[in-house]
Amino acid sequence: REEYLKAARDAAEAGDPEFAVVMMDTGRNIKRLYHCRPEDYDKASSGCLPQSVVTPRETRKWAEIAARGGNPHAKNLLCTAHYFGTRTDWGFDGDKRKAVRWCFASEKTACSAGWNAGILAEMFERGEGTAKDPATASELRRQYPVPRAARPYLLFPETSR
Repeated sequence: REEYLKAARDAAEAGDPEFAVVMMDTGRNIKRLYHCRPEDYDKASSGCLPQSVVTPRETRKWAEIAARGGNPHAKNLLCTAHYFGTRTDWGFDGDKRKAVRWCFASEKTACSAGWNAGILAEMFERGEGTAKDPATASELRRQYPVPRAARPYLLFPETSR
């Protein structure tokens, strides 16, 4: 595992987006034990070894390389983590300008394009990280309407009765 991660790190540092995804996921999951074999579990740190190869704080760095390579999950992570600013342990500082950039990049490619368009619309409505622009916000909401299932006030299907 350590040899593989060192090779993946070298490839990611050289700009390989696929290996950057490996490093991004490893950095995010290192304390959660995802993909951790029993022989790699370290009781002292409650994490998955080898922690010396990648740290959670490097997650943003790897996500940026992967996103520049076109990875939609990395773009989505950069959009939401910068917007909400709750993952400082992964290297995200809550910079709304960066959120605007990555939400635009992920708006048409990520599985959660509608969600990211909603984040963008809110930022344009409030002027967070960008100039206030209600027209752009309105256009984003028109292109990506909120699904009926997400509207809490629609408890029953609409009928003609």
